[in-house]
Amino acid sequence: MEKKETFTQQVKEEIAQIHFSNDNLLAILSGFIKVNGSLSFFNKHTSIILKTEISKVARLIYNALKDLFHINPIFRYSKKIKLNKNVTYYILIEEEVEKILDCLELKDGLFSTFPKKLSHGKNMRFFLVGVFLASGSINSPLSSNYHLQIALSEKEDALKILKLFNHYKGDNSMNFKMLEHHNKYLLYLKKADQISTFLSLVCAQDSLFEYEHIRIEKDFLNSGNRLDNCVVANYNRTVKKSNEQMKDINFIIQNSNLVILSEKERALCELRLKNQDYSLKELADLLYEEYNIKISKSGVYHLFQSIHEKVEKLQNE
Repeated sequence: MEKKETFTQQVKEEIAQIHFSNDNLLAILSGFIKVNGSLSFFNKHTSIILKTEISKVARLIYNALKDLFHINPIFRYSKKIKLNKNVTYYILIEEEVEKILDCLELKDGLFSTFPKKLSHGKNMRFFLVGVFLASGSINSPLSSNYHLQIALSEKEDALKILKLFNHYKGDNSMNFKMLEHHNKYLLYLKKADQISTFLSLVCAQDSLFEYEHIRIEKDFLNSGNRLDNCVVANYNRTVKKSNEQMKDINFIIQNSNLVILSEKERALCELRLKNQDYSLKELADLLYEEYNIKISKSGVYHLFQSIHEKVEKLQNE
């Protein structure tokens, strides 16, 4: 049985199918290799190893390397049979390694340098696209919480990428936080509107529209549920107070002490006996309709308070 496509996979596959210019691809490769790449040294020969679990991302990176640097990367894959049959795709670069690292501003090694031109200005957006393709993940908008994260191995790199994200366009539309967890540095967002901004940043327009559509539906449903809960809570509170008021009224009737009540209080007691589930506002309206007594909701509340105080006085006597 094939594993169901995740929202992360959907977003990355959408990005991988976009036609990028050569300049854009250079910045994407720089971000991807900076975060995802590892160096291998054998017999004084240096190689770069890249990996991903998304075939379309592997194809994008493979074709970009092949077209931009006129090399033939080695392509391999492996299956994890015991773990939902995941496939991991590997790209091995053995040709023009020094030239590639130089062009991607990674010449001094993947861990000791950070691209400058390729991570700033007009290149910043596509550098961050590469970073996301390399190590990003997004919860489905259908899940119980909104969450996006990017996992990085080096703290210094994480801080620099955090700054790039949070200063993108200089409008403070994203506020990434950083957390250290299991020897990784996680950059994350938990606000839906900021995740939407991120999806726009990484060129995933279709996924952005789907995300917003689902988010609006969820928010509407949640608002409806909250409203229903408020209605139920208000009804229960009305019934509880009504029972207390009925108890006071019955005590007065049983003790033949209606004379202690004012005309308004007696009218209110009569209406409460007939309408046990009415709210204070509804009782106020009835007092006006049936007895021409003009009174507010607050006035009805104070009448019941007065009745209760008289009951307490009787009980004490």
